[in-house]
Amino acid sequence: MTVSAEFGAEPVLAIALRWSSWRVDGLVLKDAWERTYGDAGWFPVDADRTHPWYWASTSIHSGVTDAVGVRVGAAAFCSWSIDGTGVTLWLDVRNGGSGLRALGRRIDLASIVRVPDAGSSYDTVVRLCEAMNPAGRRRIVEPIIGNNDWYYTYGVGRDQNSVIRDAAILSGLVGDLSDRPFAVVDCGWSPGSYVPGGPYLAGEPGRFDDMPGLVGQIRDEGARAGIWIRPTATIHSDSPYLLRGSGSTREDADDFAIDITAPGALEQVRTDVSTVTGWGYELVKYDFSTFDLFGRFHPSASRDLTRPGWHLADRTRTNAEILTELYATIADAAGDALLLGCNTVGHLAAPYVDIQRTGDDTSGRDWAITRKMGVNSLAFRLPQHESFFTVDADCVPCTPKTDWNLNRQFLDVVARTGTALFVSLDPAELDARARADLSAAMRLSAAVQRGEIAPVRPLNWESSLTPDRWGPVTYDWSEDPRVFVESEGEL
Repeated sequence: MTVSAEFGAEPVLAIALRWSSWRVDGLVLKDAWERTYGDAGWFPVDADRTHPWYWASTSIHSGVTDAVGVRVGAAAFCSWSIDGTGVTLWLDVRNGGSGLRALGRRIDLASIVRVPDAGSSYDTVVRLCEAMNPAGRRRIVEPIIGNNDWYYTYGVGRDQNSVIRDAAILSGLVGDLSDRPFAVVDCGWSPGSYVPGGPYLAGEPGRFDDMPGLVGQIRDEGARAGIWIRPTATIHSDSPYLLRGSGSTREDADDFAIDITAPGALEQVRTDVSTVTGWGYELVKYDFSTFDLFGRFHPSASRDLTRPGWHLADRTRTNAEILTELYATIADAAGDALLLGCNTVGHLAAPYVDIQRTGDDTSGRDWAITRKMGVNSLAFRLPQHESFFTVDADCVPCTPKTDWNLNRQFLDVVARTGTALFVSLDPAELDARARADLSAAMRLSAAVQRGEIAPVRPLNWESSLTPDRWGPVTYDWSEDPRVFVESEGEL
C-alpha cells in the first residue's frame, strides 16, 4: 500500500491513517527515529508510546508475531501509535517545525509493508526488514573490523603520532589476516571547537599537520585509514549557510549547524566529503545530521521531533526529503569510500550508507552506559543487519576506567553476531590477556562476516532490554561478573 498526497495552498503538519478494527493484544516491539538510546525493546500496548518506522507484536493468545512498517526512503517521518481499539499511522510532513508549503506537489509519502509470522519473533522482524528494503544493503563484501581512539582520548591529547601508534597496535592484533582493519581518525583532528564542522581543508596545526600523509603512514602500519566529519556544520560564524539565517527561522540553532536547503550548502557538503576521500581515506564516518537539522537528539520516540514554529530556507520539501537528499549527496561525493552513518536516520540513509552506527555512544568511562547503549542497540537493531546496512553497535572500550571482564564479553558478542567490530584501545591497558582476547575476537568477527561461521542472535530479547543469551553463550552483564559460560570453551 502506498500513501500519496497532493498539497494545496494551506501548510500541512501531518497526515494520520487509522485502522479502528486492528486489535493488538501482546507485547509490541519499539524501534527509534535515528540511533537507539537504550530504549528499544518489547513493551506492553501503550497508547502514548510512539513506534517510529515499524513495529511488531506477539499475541498473548496465539504466540503469532505480526510485523508492519514502511519501506526505507519514505518522504515523511512515519510512526505508529497502538491502543486498545486500533492502530494509527502518522505521516509527519513538516518542514523544520512548521507546516509544509508544497503547492501543486503530489508526493508519495510512504509504502506500507506487512509480513506474516516466520516462526519466531526475531525471524519475523528480519523478514520485515528485508521487505522494507527490497534492494538490500550496499556493496560491502569485506569484513569491517578496526579501531577508533575516541573512547580513551575523547579527542584530547592525540595527534598523528598517536594515530600511527594505534594503527600499528591494531595491525599487530589482526596479524596475518588478509582482511586489513580500519584505523579511524575520529572527531578532534580538524580546527575549530570540540565537535567542529567544515570546511575541511586541513588538520589542526601542530597535531595533524599532514592529513593526506597520515593515510600513507597508516597504510605503512598495515591498516586502512578512516576519518570522522560533521558535514552539516561549519566553523565560520559568517557562513551564508548558517541555520540561524539563510532564510530559515530556527533562531535557537547552535553556532555551527547549517541549513542544508540554503543555496550552495549541499555543494559545500559535497566538497568536504570529496576533500577527505581525495586525501585517500577509505572510510568516512559522518555525524550529527539529525542533531544539526532538528536541534536535538532523540532519546525518546516522541513525535515531537523538533520545536514548533520554524522552517528551513526551502519550505517546499519535507524534513525526510531534505535528509534523504543530504545522504544521497554524501554517497555520490564519497565515490568508492565506505560510508558510516552516525546520528543518521537509518530508514532514510539505508540506500546511501554501508555501515550504520545504530545506537548512542558506548563508554570508556562507565560500563553501565556500554551495557545500556551497546548491548541494547546490538540486540534490537540486529534484524536490520545486512537487510539495511552493516550494523555497528559502537566501539568496545579497553580503558583503565572500565572492567575488561565486562568489556571482553561485549567484544565477544559483537564478534559472534558478524556486525562491524570497532574497538577503542588505550595502549596502557593492553596486557597479554587483553591482547589475546582482542586478537581472537577480530579473527572470529572476520570469519563470521565472511560467512564461515554462523552468527548468533539474541534469544531472550522479548524479556530483556539487554539480552544475555546469544546462541550457545550466556553472558553476565552485571557489575560483578562471574566467568561467562560458553559451550565451546572459554574465550
